[in-house]
Amino acid sequence: PAILAAPAPGAGPGGGGALGLSTGAAAVDAHNEAAFRQWSEESLETCAHCGRTFTPQALAHHRKACTAE
Repeated sequence: PAILAAPAPGAGPGGGGALGLSTGAAAVDAHNEAAFRQWSEESLETCAHCGRTFTPQALAHHRKACTAE
């Protein structure tokens, strides 16, 4: 039952999460955007023909069908 559920860690009058980090919507959006940008730069490769980005395995498959047109 909901009445027996424990409160979320760090949730309380002061706000912030379990690690004391800001948990406002803008802060979460900024963190997610930065994490996605870092992942994209480190993990994705750009197709020389169309400029789209792919994981290395997907790019190998994509190259077979992509043309310079």
